[in-house]
Amino acid sequence: SKGYFGNRVALEWDLGNNATQIDRYQVYRRQLGTTVKPELVLSMPTGTAFAEDTRANARVLYEYFVVGENDCGS
Repeated sequence: SKGYFGNRVALEWDLGNNATQIDRYQVYRRQLGTTVKPELVLSMPTGTAFAEDTRANARVLYEYFVVGENDCGS
């Protein structure tokens, strides 16, 4: 969220061409520059293109991964 907020990270993504095949979005994060497995922080319903991570720590840089999933797999 470019550091605009001190108490949350705002995330936004493009739904893309396959949005009708997605049942949910899983949002993962890890501290920027690490190679640890990203942790699941949010699960969002289909059609959602915005989320807020309110559990992020201040002054810590994170990278986020948004994964679209369907009930048949991913």
